[in-house]
Amino acid sequence: MTGSVRAVLFDLYGTLLAFGNMEKAWRAWGGLIYERMLHAGGRIDRTTWPDLLEGVFSGAGPEPDVEGLTVHEGRLLALAGQVGATFGPDDARAMATDGLALWQREVELASDCRQVLTTLRERGYATGLVTNFDHPPHVENLIEEHGLRPLLDVVVISGAVGLKKPDPAIMAMALVALDVPASEAVFVGDSPEDVQAAQGAGMTAVGISHDGDGSRLGEVAPDAWVTSLPEVVIWLEERADEDA
Repeated sequence: MTGSVRAVLFDLYGTLLAFGNMEKAWRAWGGLIYERMLHAGGRIDRTTWPDLLEGVFSGAGPEPDVEGLTVHEGRLLALAGQVGATFGPDDARAMATDGLALWQREVELASDCRQVLTTLRERGYATGLVTNFDHPPHVENLIEEHGLRPLLDVVVISGAVGLKKPDPAIMAMALVALDVPASEAVFVGDSPEDVQAAQGAGMTAVGISHDGDGSRLGEVAPDAWVTSLPEVVIWLEERADEDA
């Protein structure tokens, strides 16, 4: 291992996974929920459905806490209640699995992801994943499907730990698991929340945009900027040379 960095952690969506046609993805996901709610007796106005869906899944209100359900499943159950659909926990679980599978069709593993993680580990860096996602089983399945489990020393999913970025405490959880101080860790992510959480925890934040458009970060400034995962390795090499 070179330089003072001992661990490199990553966000999932938009970082290790690259977005495709997300408008199509959201339409497919929302359409499946609409049809199932309707079939279960829901009274839904098609014109207001998008706003209702966004209000439940992007609102600032308290997260539903239903025993035995993930946050995502709890939201689906809450939505069913709002539209009068006859839904139970098993229905919510099935809809979460099927809906997210449709949505996932427009998201692919980023080019060179496995190779970059392999290279980092070969060079002695600890690697990890810290992601905001309200249905942990979906993330766990993706990790297995893409063969990433052996390449990650720690995995922290917001829906499983009750913390989410930009709260730096979620980063601290990963660092404690790795036994690495924040000053010796780097986080790579594509959103303002990623940068804020990393910098708030005392880590170096590297912004990434696979299409080269950094506008998603808005006015939040990362400590470094890359447009692909292989560039992370190059940046680490350059940083090590500067520290030498």
